[in-house]
Amino acid sequence: MIWVRKAARYVEEYNFVSLPVVDREGKLAGVVMVDDVIDYIRDEQHEEVLQLVG
Repeated sequence: MIWVRKAARYVEEYNFVSLPVVDREGKLAGVVMVDDVIDYIRDEQHEEVLQLVG
């Protein structure tokens, strides 16, 4: 899920609300919305906390 980390970084750094997803030909394949990225960040943080407490 490296692409999700990159998307989260772009959203955070540039304050994007959505990111286009394109295929190898440059055609629009979809859109990643900021709420999808926020959900991912929350899940990652939750997982880290669980690992810390054992």
